[in-house]
Amino acid sequence: MSPSPPTSRAGGSAAQHQRYSSVERGSDMIVLVASDAANPGNRTYACSSGEITVAVGNAEQWHALAVCLGRPELAYEGAWDVVSRAAPHGPVARVVEGMLAEHDAPSWMRRLDAHGVPCRVV
Repeated sequence: MSPSPPTSRAGGSAAQHQRYSSVERGSDMIVLVASDAANPGNRTYACSSGEITVAVGNAEQWHALAVCLGRPELAYEGAWDVVSRAAPHGPVARVVEGMLAEHDAPSWMRRLDAHGVPCRVV
C-alpha cells in the first residue's frame, strides 16, 4: 500500500527533497503529485524556520512564484522553458533559496498559496 500524497493544507510528512510535477485540485485542498523532474520550480527549500516544497508545473505558475518572491524579472518570456530544464540546485535555485530563507515556511505557504503557487510546508 503506497502512502497518500502530501497536500498543501493538511499535515503529513514527506521525504526531504521530494519532487512534484503537478497538482490536483480537490474541494478544499491541493494534492501535489510526486515526480522525478526536479528543477528550481519543483523542489524543497529551507526557510528561516521549516521547509517548503514548491511544485511549479508551467509558465503561469513560475510567473506567480517570481512575482510572489518580488523577483518578476525571473519570469521573462521563455523563462519556464529554461527553468524546467535547469539544475535543481543551480544558479536560479540559489536565487529562490535566498528569497525563501528570509521568512518562515508557514508565512511562505500563505503568500505562495495566495499567488496560486502549488506548495506545501514539509
